[in-house]
Amino acid sequence: MKEGYLHYTAKDFLQNKDFKAWITQKEHQQDWVKWLQQHPDKRVEVLKALEQVEKSKSKAVSALRMQELRAMVQPPQPQALATPRTRRDNTRVQTPLDLPETTRKVNPIKQWLPYVAVACLALPLMFFFLSAKQQHHKTVVADRGEKHPNFTLPDGSIVQLNADSKLTYDPETWDAARTVHLEGEAFFEIKEGSTFTVTTDKGEVELPTAIVNVHARDEDLEVSCFRGDVRVKHHSTGEEMQLKAQEQVALEGNSLEKKLFDMRSHATWRKGSFYYKEQSVGTILDEIERQYNVYIKAPKSLEGQAVDFFFDMREPLDNTVQNIGRTLNVEVEIKEDTIILSEARVLGEKLM
Repeated sequence: MKEGYLHYTAKDFLQNKDFKAWITQKEHQQDWVKWLQQHPDKRVEVLKALEQVEKSKSKAVSALRMQELRAMVQPPQPQALATPRTRRDNTRVQTPLDLPETTRKVNPIKQWLPYVAVACLALPLMFFFLSAKQQHHKTVVADRGEKHPNFTLPDGSIVQLNADSKLTYDPETWDAARTVHLEGEAFFEIKEGSTFTVTTDKGEVELPTAIVNVHARDEDLEVSCFRGDVRVKHHSTGEEMQLKAQEQVALEGNSLEKKLFDMRSHATWRKGSFYYKEQSVGTILDEIERQYNVYIKAPKSLEGQAVDFFFDMREPLDNTVQNIGRTLNVEVEIKEDTIILSEARVLGEKLM
């Protein structure tokens, strides 16, 4: 399972294609159950996501499937401890309460009571200081289907967020460390000053002053330098790469790969235009979902294909969907906020 899920809220799960595939098509079900057992603190957010699905009355998840999902997600309830004092043949069973006072075992809970009392006093203080620290952080969010907002950081640096992205930073420590955490995609125009750091789940980007686009979604990390000098470091391997203008680095497997890119057709999402050259259909469909806030169902056989494609947010959704249908030679059906792509049948099949 992906490391990024540890930071997910219910809203993030609802927008994740793997999560949707699990609840609607039972894909990787055992992996999800195992992950929830390993990270029980995420059960609450997953349950909240399921509640939203249930409220939406989505036909993709039946009532029976919803009951099954809740049973998998909810933590097992502790069973009452049975202490039978008689067997089924009515013969008495000796229990610790029947033993003489001198032979009874000391209750281990009583031994730990002083430590529990200290912990009860310490925990509220710890949570107070942690919550006070977290309150200093500021988070800027661009939701699915939202236009790409610009905002200014305390030093005058400008950031533009792509849809379904989140940026977090601490204004109170900004002068000491210009650091932001990104989940999604953003375009940075950094003012000159001390080192500016963009942290992501897969790596970090350092730049004293530069113009750069950072794409950090799920397992992906791609950094494109438009101006200045940039250093990219991979968290897992410690591998580092330096970038100059027109250079791009992307995470391929478990290593960083550098190449040149066309600055004229890259990061045009800022103006609502999206160009794809020999890109996987799955990646293109993800972006259409993100920009129009819709859900797309497509055969797995299509998602791995590589195609050239372009769409513009100034065009209505119908036009974009019909274009993808023609490009892939698939049939398209739109049902409210869900788009269904199915492989086109040949004429002979339709006549039968």
